[in-house]
Amino acid sequence: MIQMVLFFSSQKQLLIIYLFFTYLFYLFIYFSLNPGVREICESYVVGLQWVLYYYYEGVASWSWFYPYHYAPMISDLVDLSSIKMDFKLGKPFRPFDQLLSVLPSASIQHLPSAFHVCSSFYLFFLLLFLLF
Repeated sequence: MIQMVLFFSSQKQLLIIYLFFTYLFYLFIYFSLNPGVREICESYVVGLQWVLYYYYEGVASWSWFYPYHYAPMISDLVDLSSIKMDFKLGKPFRPFDQLLSVLPSASIQHLPSAFHVCSSFYLFFLLLFLLF
C-alpha cells in the first residue's frame, strides 16, 4: 500500500512538471510567433469601447473595424490605461455597400442583378477606399 502511494505521488509530480514546461513552451511559441499581441489587445479594447458607444450613445464611427480574426487571450489584457480611443464619425454606407461588405460571395443571389457582375471587384475597391 505504501509503494502505491509513492508511485502515484511521483506520477503526479511528473505530470505537474510536464504541464508546467508544456505551458512555458506554448507561451514562448505564442509570443515568438505573435509579436503584435499588444496591438491586438489595443484594437480589442477599442472595439469594446466602440460597442459601448454604439449601444449607449449612438454610432461612434462608421468606418471602424476590428482588423484581426480572433480576440486576444484574457491574460494579455494588461496595462490598458494608456490606450487612446479616437473615433472619426465619417459617413454611413449605402444599403448595398453594407450588403457587399458582409455577405459572402455564395450569397450573391440576394443582391440585385446589377451587382452580380462586378461584386467582387466592387467589394475590393469599397474596402480599399472607404475603410482606409
